[in-house]
Amino acid sequence: MFGVAVLPERAAKVRFSQPYLRSDIWAVTTKTHPSLQGWGDIDKAGHVVGVQAGTFMEPIMKKALTKAELVSVKAPNTRERELQAGRIDVFMTEIGRASCRERVCSTV
Repeated sequence: MFGVAVLPERAAKVRFSQPYLRSDIWAVTTKTHPSLQGWGDIDKAGHVVGVQAGTFMEPIMKKALTKAELVSVKAPNTRERELQAGRIDVFMTEIGRASCRERVCSTV
């Protein structure tokens, strides 16, 4: 399945149909992360949040984060590697991707 988020800058250039799928932003981290237990723990000094570059999550998280550092990952599937390597604490994704990534991150 492929989807494109309807953002104002995209709507200025593309004529979208009526949306038929809504996807929220999900946070994915390791089961053993020492200081991330819930959504409210993400935007803390010292935390590094990853997003895939060019996704709708990138501008939303740039605006939302005031204390945590945001890292835009450019190559596909690298968010998971960055998380497993400990270079980011959490990454943001949409639900369709979160469910298929669960196996990757639950082993860390």
